[in-house]
Amino acid sequence: MDDILFFDLSNDGHHYNYNSSIMKHVKTEGESNRVCYYTETNNPHIVHELQEAGIIVNNITLPPRQGIMSIRARTIVLFHMLNYARKNRYRKIHLLFMDNCIISLILLFPLLLRLEITGTLHWYPTRKWKEKAFYWLLNTGMIDRIVVHGQLTQEKVRRRLAHVSSRRVVTIHFPSFHHRDVQDSEMEEIKRLKQKLAPYKRPYFLCFGGLRYDKGIDLLLEAAAQLSDEEFTVLVAGSEDYFNIEDIERIAHGSGIANKVFLDLKYISPEAASYYFQTCDSVVLPYRSMYSAQSGPLIEGAARNKLIVGPSHGEVGFTIQNYRLGLTFESDRTDDLARKLQAALDRLNGNHEQPNEVSNEYSSMLTQEKFGAQYQRFFANDKHDREEEVA
Repeated sequence: MDDILFFDLSNDGHHYNYNSSIMKHVKTEGESNRVCYYTETNNPHIVHELQEAGIIVNNITLPPRQGIMSIRARTIVLFHMLNYARKNRYRKIHLLFMDNCIISLILLFPLLLRLEITGTLHWYPTRKWKEKAFYWLLNTGMIDRIVVHGQLTQEKVRRRLAHVSSRRVVTIHFPSFHHRDVQDSEMEEIKRLKQKLAPYKRPYFLCFGGLRYDKGIDLLLEAAAQLSDEEFTVLVAGSEDYFNIEDIERIAHGSGIANKVFLDLKYISPEAASYYFQTCDSVVLPYRSMYSAQSGPLIEGAARNKLIVGPSHGEVGFTIQNYRLGLTFESDRTDDLARKLQAALDRLNGNHEQPNEVSNEYSSMLTQEKFGAQYQRFFANDKHDREEEVA
């Protein structure tokens, strides 16, 4: 395999797990090739861990910033990365979070010539101008191939390509990174968490992850309030974002369900994340219609055969319906979400003719071993083998 440079500036929990898993696998399978990670991190553990795995880390320092990086700033960083690649003779470049690079790639397209650029698309572009830019890059060959995280997105992109080939758009399922049973005797953190959860009544509906607006925690609480006579607990675990703890407490108290809401609003350790997913009865994804990516909590819940309640649109809805993982609701409608929560309660409590079980077919696809092997095949599928199918 050729030398390859990976690019991503984000190294928070799931981003780093995803990126490092790919790079370590590629390095292990091709020990003689150079694998480089061009990134920004102030975490020395990340740099040390990757270097120990034989990966070259080019860790850049950027000026302090607040909020999302501007297109101008991203373009400057991408410019320096492309120059670094040429100077160090990396012909293959993989953009691990291509979503943030689309416009910058358009602006820098002359620098892409004679390079083999591939990328991972986590979010399908929702803005028309960005969607057009994305397809221009693919149709002109500036981006050679991409990875997506579901069949719906794969087929949607393939239909819009001028030169359709099975190799150009590949589905690789997002893996489970927290699929390890955690015993409460293992560590004090889990013991404390179990004690805090003890007074709350089952079934447990888990809403996991950062409290962004598009993830709709407010919609979930409004829907849950319509079932105030039922016994259940909504577990909200993740970092504050658009919504903070005051927002959540205000909504819960105002809806009369404060006693049915358990809050753990902070960074969730991998061990605690595993415990939440193994302990809950159902994973709820109250995502708004603007959400266009695959879902990490869906993956973690499905890997444990938990009942999933999620939106009917996009890759998430397709995955739930196609693999029979649970129930879907119409996005942005709290009345429909409430009905599906009631149906989930009936199923979990054994009051429904449909048994509480989900398909094992999907969970078998979510191992890190399969994830790494599929990426390995993706990178091995070079321009001399364009028609080879990559599963």
